[in-house]
Amino acid sequence: MLVILLMLLGEVILKQHIKEMSISSKILPINTILSVKLSQNIEVKWEETDQEEISLVLESSFTGNNDIEVASQFTAASNPSLLVSDEVLSIVSGHASDIANATGNREIIGYLTDIDWKFKLRTFFEGYQLSLADVVLFTALGSNSTWVDIFGGNKKKKYKYLARWYSYLSSLPSFQYALSVIENNVVDEETEQTGSAVFSELEGAKQGEVVVRFPPEPSGYLHLGHGKAAFINDYFRNEYQGQLILRFDDTNPRKEKEEFEEAIEHDLNTMGIIPDRMSHTSDYFDIILAKAEEMISIGKAYMDDTPAEEMSRQREAKENCKYRDNTVEENFEMWEQFKSYTEEGKKMVLRAKIDMQSNNGTMRDPVIYRYVGKPHNRTGDQYLIYPIYNFACPIVDSLEGVTHACRSNEYHSSETQYYWFLENIPGCRPVKIQDFSRLNVKGTILSKRNLQWFVDNGHAEGWDDPRFPTIQGAARRGLEFAALKQFIMDLGNSTNAVNMDINKLWAFNKQLIDPIVPRYNVVFNDSVLAKLLDVDTTEVADVDLIRNKPEVGQKVVYRTSEILIDQVDVKSFKDGEEFTLMNWGNAILQKQTVNKEGNFTEIELVTNIGGDFKKTKKITWVPATDEAVPVRLMYYGSLLTVPNLPKPKKNSKGEVIKPVLIEDYANLDSVHPMEGTAEPAVASVNVGDSIQFQRRGYFKLDKIEEDGTRVFINIPDGHETDVWKFN
Repeated sequence: MLVILLMLLGEVILKQHIKEMSISSKILPINTILSVKLSQNIEVKWEETDQEEISLVLESSFTGNNDIEVASQFTAASNPSLLVSDEVLSIVSGHASDIANATGNREIIGYLTDIDWKFKLRTFFEGYQLSLADVVLFTALGSNSTWVDIFGGNKKKKYKYLARWYSYLSSLPSFQYALSVIENNVVDEETEQTGSAVFSELEGAKQGEVVVRFPPEPSGYLHLGHGKAAFINDYFRNEYQGQLILRFDDTNPRKEKEEFEEAIEHDLNTMGIIPDRMSHTSDYFDIILAKAEEMISIGKAYMDDTPAEEMSRQREAKENCKYRDNTVEENFEMWEQFKSYTEEGKKMVLRAKIDMQSNNGTMRDPVIYRYVGKPHNRTGDQYLIYPIYNFACPIVDSLEGVTHACRSNEYHSSETQYYWFLENIPGCRPVKIQDFSRLNVKGTILSKRNLQWFVDNGHAEGWDDPRFPTIQGAARRGLEFAALKQFIMDLGNSTNAVNMDINKLWAFNKQLIDPIVPRYNVVFNDSVLAKLLDVDTTEVADVDLIRNKPEVGQKVVYRTSEILIDQVDVKSFKDGEEFTLMNWGNAILQKQTVNKEGNFTEIELVTNIGGDFKKTKKITWVPATDEAVPVRLMYYGSLLTVPNLPKPKKNSKGEVIKPVLIEDYANLDSVHPMEGTAEPAVASVNVGDSIQFQRRGYFKLDKIEEDGTRVFINIPDGHETDVWKFN
């Protein structure tokens, strides 16, 4: 609803005489509506449509992929005094996204505390007057029920600076109007978060002609976020009976390894995604190099040896560098030094000549070629200069016949740049970008850099560590990828920011495995020896692996005169209590032996096999025989000591003044092995099989050690709070 707020501020900039306008949107466009109302006090109507984009109907049309984008476009055209820089808009949009997707008091309070200080010495979010940044933040807060409750009660004293700002804006007619729209048009938060497996159509797509690509950088292992991109591209390939290209973006030899390529191929195969063809950006290095030279020859690129820090400052300040107006001849002279790897040439980069005055930072003459000085694992030392991904990608998309580039909207700011390259690099053909929201999984670490820290410092077994949200880590933890696909498909390809709870994924997983995994018994190593006084022979029985499902198979159960029962169960028994031994029958407690520490060492029982089991405790047990199987059950906690990593502290310019260091929040005590003994039938379980230890949960056999110990990894079932997240 941003545009309504912006039209309401009373400073009428629009030349049109408008009494009424309409906004069409699938979601409630508060930012857009506010923007309109701040610019002109007119009646605004909105209606739900089947389209993802927001359409603003005036004498001219404004469209975009999300509410804030349309609000920004409208503001630029009608009331530019309310505009802020791209950097500021990005910062406040991040705050808005955090607030909009926060669940529960604990999470929202963390965000509010971070924002409160911002208003200690200022009236507005940025500068000395109301701006689009205020509109975006106000909209997010006004739409959050937790903040509304805080603001309406005594708790707002904790956020007195933020509350002061919010109170002032709430007193303005335009913002009062926006709040009334929010109250009268409540969006179903659950529907927004989970999606309904709704996929918008690809613009201009034709059956049999769609070509999409999945272009991972081979510098690490795929994680769940990559899984979303892969599944969505696979979906559109299948929906339009087109083609899917797996393309390795191998433009940075400092980071890339063949092992990562092999792992990515393996992961996609595990996920059931088989690309139609595979390629590497390096396959086209000669063509990309030629395209770069063409850009120089037509005056669309220039060489620059400005130091990186100074170049960054110039781009921020929108200042041209001294080389920007060099002649084509001068640029080629520097280019030859660059290609020859001279000492001066190594300091140079090639930059696209676009628009240093653009409000979009990605358009301020980005670097498109740089000297790396490291041989490539596929091209050797043929090249020591390499293209930047943002330059290479549109070229290769065009060469490979890609029709739609489906990608996360975290790259949305570079969309204009992508289209500029397609339009200005000679010989490129059109490609349509299809955005979808990034997968944000609450309480997890998806950052490759942060995960790398655990690996490099010996705090993880590797990239397939069961605590890691990598594809291989999740598979090792027991995730069935049909569950991951359901989890991803449930979101559709909406561009709305979504924070999903990882427990939902594991709940999907449980639905898949529960009907089919066999059941076994296990006790921990503090178990108690139980003697059955009236049993003098061993009975061997065939028992269903899943009760009442003989089609799943059977196991052999040994009913012996001595069995093992968990210490915690024995401690719960009362004198003379009757309970049920699962897969056997009832037993009655006769005697207990306790040591000086208060632990039970032995108990005596008599059986009552035909006894009533409807109201008795159900107890798991293991025969005390040499055939019993030693096991180690691996339970895992969070990698973090906090629910989520905090955001780095920034100054009013958006510059980081205190970075977040993963080592400050790493949980180095998150692996919890439990030794135990399982029934003999567990010896038939194969590595990679998933089972259920009755009353213990779901597990996957990870490995068998030399001494015969079976190591099982606990599979979350969607109810735990400690699944890759804070406990």
